[in-house]
Formats: sequence, C-alpha cells, structure tokens
Amino acid sequence: MARTKQTARRSTGGKSCCRRVFLTPAARRRAAILRDAVLGLSRPSLRRVARRGGVKRIRRTIYDDARASLRGFLVLVIRDAARYAGHGYRSTVTEMDVKYALMRSGMMLYT
Repeated sequence: MARTKQTARRSTGGKSCCRRVFLTPAARRRAAILRDAVLGLSRPSLRRVARRGGVKRIRRTIYDDARASLRGFLVLVIRDAARYAGHGYRSTVTEMDVKYALMRSGMMLYT
C-alpha cells in the first residue's frame, strides 16, 4: 500500500527502520558518559541557579533532589523536541523545536 503525499516526504536513504545498531566499545563508553551528564552539575553550579531564583540558604540534602527534578524536566523537554523534529521528518532538532517544547510544558521563552 503506497503512502499518500510521497513527494512531501524526505527520503530515508534506503535505511531499514528494523536494522539493529551495534555499538563499538568506545561508543558505549561515550553513551554511558552522556547518560550521567546530569550528575556533572556541581554544587556551586546548582547554588548559582538557586541564587538567581532568590534562595538565600540551601540545605545539603537538596542537591540530589535538584538534580533529579532537573533531569526529569530535561527528559520531558527533549522528548517533546524530538517529537517535533520527527513530525517535520527531520533528524536534527532545531532551536524552534526546543522553543515549542518549552511552550508546551508551560514556559514561554522570549528570544
């Protein structure tokens, strides 16, 4: 069964969607580093963000909770931005995709 509006869609370059991708050991290490990037937020950086929000004193146990909530927020925004890019048949997420994802989550970004 042929798809309609074939001319409006971009070619996938002949790649099968079912093909499994095998990562080399170096690629696996890089993927593991990217997954734990939120843990790279240091205490001083989280303190600076809190200062911008008007916080005077910060309890020691807050840092892990702040990292967890920030990770959850970023996961939602990145997922929505990837959906916007996929809807436009693009594999690259643009600035406007992120802007629309932030607007969808309730944040208005003025640029």
